[in-house]
Amino acid sequence: MPTSARKRRNFDMGRIRAALRGPDADTRVWVATARIDGDEDAREWDPKLGWLVDVTFYGGALDQEGPVPCRLGAAFAQNGGTKADPPGLGCEVLVAIADGDANANPVIVARLHNGGGCEPPSEVNENAIDQAFAESNHITVTPHGKQAQYEGAIDERTAAAANYQADLEIVVQATVAATLRAIAGAARVEGVGVVLASSGSLAMVTVPPPGGGPAGGINLGGTEAVPPTNPGVLGTQLQAATTTLNAGLNAYAAALAVGVPASPVLIGTAQAAATVLVTALAAYSTAVTASLSARVKIE
Repeated sequence: MPTSARKRRNFDMGRIRAALRGPDADTRVWVATARIDGDEDAREWDPKLGWLVDVTFYGGALDQEGPVPCRLGAAFAQNGGTKADPPGLGCEVLVAIADGDANANPVIVARLHNGGGCEPPSEVNENAIDQAFAESNHITVTPHGKQAQYEGAIDERTAAAANYQADLEIVVQATVAATLRAIAGAARVEGVGVVLASSGSLAMVTVPPPGGGPAGGINLGGTEAVPPTNPGVLGTQLQAATTTLNAGLNAYAAALAVGVPASPVLIGTAQAAATVLVTALAAYSTAVTASLSARVKIE
């Protein structure tokens, strides 16, 4: 309990009741504490009213009256919209009693923890909940699932790190487009296996960084800085071999065009360039196939 509440003076409610006792005194109860009954049928979801809960009052004029059906107040309610949290069996509640009549539509307006089987959790995500942790975090711990549906846009931001984990599967789906973007660092997709599936085309491209400058390369090789089977490196070699072959063929064609027989040097150069090209192409194809098989499966 907060320090200010501990220092507050305790009122003698008996003396106050005695002072107000009389033939015209209003003895009705307007707000009372109660406990949700522990039976499974003590809570029922009504399609028109939401949660209906059976409670038994304790203390005051209504002590041990029950079970009394109550509506469960919601943090948000409109036609077709709600914020509904399942009521905890055996938990303490605060009940507002309209017109002072417990049989006239009482409403649960607050739910309270207690030491009688409805204690708050001691940890969340392997973090112990103590005074300092509770003061610095909004805490949600529930044995139930979560279902949320929004018609408007959703914008969630944090100045710190965000960590989303699931023991089974995480699916991110968009009807139009989905973007995974890292502004200042690397965006990584890791796993025992990584599947890139596309019903249309599949493209891997690099773009200039937001601050300007040249775009980076695409590396489908291993974790080494310059691995010998890196498809990016072999791709560069393949381009160089193609350029060399084209130069040799062009020189060979130019010689034939003016009626000069191709010299053995030109022929040898073209043949050597073609051999280098075939070797580079085979190495490049092998490296790409091995890299995709080991690291990325494309369907």
